[in-house]
Amino acid sequence: MAMVDPEIEAAPWEDQARSDAPLYLKQIEYLFARSRFYRDKLERAGFATHGAVGGLEAIAALPLTEKDELRRSRSADEPIGAHLTAASDETVRIYSTSGTTGTPSYIPLTAADLDVPYDFNSLAGAGSMLGSGAIIVVDDSTPILDVAMKVAKFYRHESCGKCTPCREGTNWTVKMLERIDAGEATPMDLEIMASVQEHIIGNCLCVLGDAMAMPIGSMIAKFKDEFEAHMETARLRNSPTGPAGSAEAALAAQGAFDA
Repeated sequence: MAMVDPEIEAAPWEDQARSDAPLYLKQIEYLFARSRFYRDKLERAGFATHGAVGGLEAIAALPLTEKDELRRSRSADEPIGAHLTAASDETVRIYSTSGTTGTPSYIPLTAADLDVPYDFNSLAGAGSMLGSGAIIVVDDSTPILDVAMKVAKFYRHESCGKCTPCREGTNWTVKMLERIDAGEATPMDLEIMASVQEHIIGNCLCVLGDAMAMPIGSMIAKFKDEFEAHMETARLRNSPTGPAGSAEAALAAQGAFDA
């Protein structure tokens, strides 16, 4: 059974975008028909009907929606159906997801990319992707290692295990990230990790392995300094002498043993 259509997968980006456009437009038409919240939001943005949304250029101009905006719009007497793309009585189960797999399948950007236009071509040129249009903002209070670990552990858990690159690659990546957090890694390990991610991409039966390898590889490339700083901090934290400043106590203890 073919997992992908080689002609579509190998097609130029512009051809893929053109083939995706009707699907986006169909989804927007569905939103207009079934969701009062999104219909009102689109109308305020200048799209009077779903037919007002033309090609990819117009799709790229659609307004963003934040979770807090959804929360603020709720009231005690407002039906939950206002926030769904299906009527309440037709809803069987609700999942909160940023994409098709239920977890971020993303290529991270940094503060240096803030001026990149929010459209398909520009984000692709920056080495990322627009995808389903979801954006996750992580401030500097969250270690990049924690973000990478969450992504890698999710895909390790979700891997069906049928193909070696995904089964072994996701598990190995988690172990390497744990090695970094334990203070046992070296900068060379980052180079090896980045190389392994490149070998996972395109070599799995489905794109689940790729969905882990792309963000992990990009995090290493864009936040290498932070990974290395985490290594050093963890090494000091877990060394026999403890963090900087406690070496004197360790030497004093050693002197007591020598006595």
